[in-house]
Amino acid sequence: MNNDVKPTRIILITGFLGSGKTSLMRHLLTTYANNENRVGVIVNEFGKISIDGAILQNYSSTITELNNGSIFCQCLAGTFVDSIIDMLGLGLTDIFIESTGLADPSNMNSILQNVKKKTDLPYTYAGVLCLADAKYFRRLSQSNTMINRQLLQSTVVVLNKKDLVDQTELDDAIRAIKKLNPLARVIPAEHGQIDPGSLERLRPSRLGRNLPSLNTPSSRSKTMIIELGEAISREALQVWLEGLRNHVYRLKGFANLAGEQGVWQIDMVGGDISVIPSASENKSEIVLIPYLEPDKIEQIREHAAGTLPVKFRWQNNS
Repeated sequence: MNNDVKPTRIILITGFLGSGKTSLMRHLLTTYANNENRVGVIVNEFGKISIDGAILQNYSSTITELNNGSIFCQCLAGTFVDSIIDMLGLGLTDIFIESTGLADPSNMNSILQNVKKKTDLPYTYAGVLCLADAKYFRRLSQSNTMINRQLLQSTVVVLNKKDLVDQTELDDAIRAIKKLNPLARVIPAEHGQIDPGSLERLRPSRLGRNLPSLNTPSSRSKTMIIELGEAISREALQVWLEGLRNHVYRLKGFANLAGEQGVWQIDMVGGDISVIPSASENKSEIVLIPYLEPDKIEQIREHAAGTLPVKFRWQNNS
């Protein structure tokens, strides 16, 4: 190994569905990456199609997408190791890894041990930066173990969307996070915008070390993919989204709206719906991860069918 080669820093970014990981990544890639910092990105999507990768392509030319499962599950772990090694060979200063919102990163040390076995390219593991949604954190953390596993592995927690709660709610969320991980530094933020210097505070966590990952083939949630064959009216889209409001963990994707130019990015987290212009040229596809069984989601689609001018083709990637 050439001792003159500066090690590549590896930073893992986690956070439950809809917490704002992609917004944070956009901010970091815009403010941190420059002529002196050559940054690569590994994006992990739970579904078969890439939404976040399509968005981040506009911010980095060095992106690897690993879809249809968690990088911490044996189904993708080998590919994940190879992707890290490939990026280490590019002479980057940093590698950002954006995990799926359903990730349990408890076996990240084991992943990196396998990297070391296969390459002598130098790197340092900075640790885990975890995003939490200030508005929904307390409710979600009580019902989803993955959130708590992500927090245990982190040393910096970005409490995002502070603008959507009052000071009492923000303080309650901070206390709940510190109760789960008293060693973590909590940084309240809006739209994922943090000082890039916060990355210097990262350290590998001393909590939850060597826990087995809960990401296994048998524990995979069901993800539904909807392909829209043609433009949909804004009114019909709103009816359908309203019907799903209380039945999905997360919904995101792209759509063409009838009579409106360009591609629109669709997001739904909890009860919050967002439809905004997108620079992506992706075809109209939407991914959702439901609380309900797929047949219940299909019933909601059928209920709204009278307002929808297109047919939906559903795929279950379980």
